[in-house]
Formats: sequence, structure tokens, C-alpha cells
Amino acid sequence: MLASVSRSACIPVAPDGRGRLNGSALAEALDAVTEHQVFAVVASGGATNAGLVDDLQGAADICTERDLWPHVDAAYGGAALVSSIARPLFKGIECADSFVIDPHTWLFSPFDCAALVYRQPGIARHALTQHAEYLETLEANYEWNPSDFAVHMTRRVRGLPLWFSLASHGTDAYDRAITHSILLAKEAARMIEATPGLELLMEPELSVCLLYTSPSPRDS
Repeated sequence: MLASVSRSACIPVAPDGRGRLNGSALAEALDAVTEHQVFAVVASGGATNAGLVDDLQGAADICTERDLWPHVDAAYGGAALVSSIARPLFKGIECADSFVIDPHTWLFSPFDCAALVYRQPGIARHALTQHAEYLETLEANYEWNPSDFAVHMTRRVRGLPLWFSLASHGTDAYDRAITHSILLAKEAARMIEATPGLELLMEPELSVCLLYTSPSPRDS
């Protein structure tokens, strides 16, 4: 998906056969844009509905060529970065200028724990800092005031439970847990293929299985 500054906030990019954005389709979509000023590309790092990861490297290469901001929406799927078997799917995410990941969706954290990560936090601070007398921080030169990096301001310390969990269990435990979840999805896919009346729509990449249920004779 392309983000532009015109009235049309987003410009869709044609997906490939598995529903993913890739570099060639992105280049074609950019070439077709004549009345929009595109400034960012949003790729998926694990779509919630299908669990598919876009061609992040291809998208990053096009963004580099055309001086665009690559953002990766990895709210659900980004947790798979901790899995040794799934990490290669995310090749290119290291080129993103920003990405979002929600530990509450697959990293065993409480609801609403989320993170927005920037390559250059200073750019986000300049774009998002809000000024008002009641918003002054305790230290005027403090560079990591959380309210300067997102549009919402007052919030509780949502990330603390995740920090405690990582400190207690270590990253290897997260690798084992996420890897087990992915392998379980693949095992479920094999069971779907072996079950009459069920059709696997696509091979799972992460933890989502898409299937089709054939109508029974009495339903027809």
C-alpha cells in the first residue's frame, strides 16, 4: 500500500498470487501514479487475516531507489521474528524506517501492549511532538518523552509486563513458543488436507490456517 498526501490517503498495490505485495508490483503502482505525491510504502509483516509476509526486501529496495519511507505493519506477525524458523521470511525489515509490533497479539503480553519502532526517532519527534503548557516534561532536554513519538499521550506503562517476561524467561523461550505455534499451524494444515469436506486454501506461513468447508448434502 502507498501513502500519499492527496485526498486519497492510500493507493493500493496489486497483490501476487498469494496476496502479497512485491517489489515489481510496487514499482508498477508507483509508475502509474501521476496526480499523487507518494511519501511512504506500507508493507505487511504478517497479515492478520492470512498470516502472510510481504516481499519486504523488494519493497525496501524500491523505497531506497525512490527516496520513500518504508513502514512495516508487523502488529501480529512481527512476533515471528523471534522464531529461528520464521525469521528468514522477514528479510528486508531491517531496511524499514519504522515498524509496528503488538506483543499482546502473539508475545504473551497483556492487552494493548504495543510498540512503534523508528530507525531515526528524531524524525518522529519532530513530526508528532505536541506543545501545550500542561504537556511540559519534567526535564526540558529529555529526548525520550514517550508522548513525543505518537499521537496519543497519557498512557500506563504497557511494556513493563513484556520486559519482566523477557527478563524472566529469556529470548530462547520465546523462540521455542513461537516456533511451536508455527509448526502447529503446519500440522493443522496437513490434517485439513486429509479431512474430507475441508480444503486448505493456502499453505500457512505463520500461525494462521485458511480453509474452505464444502457444504454437506443436506445443506444443498
